[in-house]
Amino acid sequence: MPSSGPSRSSPSGRTGAPRQSKNTKFLLTYGTRYINNKLLVGVEPIQYMFILEPEYGIFYLDSHNQICFQRTNDLHSAPTEHLFHLRLERLGHFELERAYHVSISLDLSRRLYELKIDQFR
Repeated sequence: MPSSGPSRSSPSGRTGAPRQSKNTKFLLTYGTRYINNKLLVGVEPIQYMFILEPEYGIFYLDSHNQICFQRTNDLHSAPTEHLFHLRLERLGHFELERAYHVSISLDLSRRLYELKIDQFR
């Protein structure tokens, strides 16, 4: 597991320790074998920030208080529980890009049998 890494700030621009939520414990930890969630070189990681380049995705905080990066092209490889809780994390931050929320929701809609939900909205 990497060191504490670069300084972090919230979407409002305040610096300091990132905020953890109850969903954090279900998100994939840094360096997981399921997806490439390592940080991008030359991009300052900010919790819940979406970026389009150099790769499209979102920064999130894992259960070890380590900032990670969920790439859009890895959504299909991520475990359902991870995506479900990443979607819940995004719901609390309406100022962020809705397109990423839609991408996660679409991927989850293909996994309804795993979620045991008859209708996912």
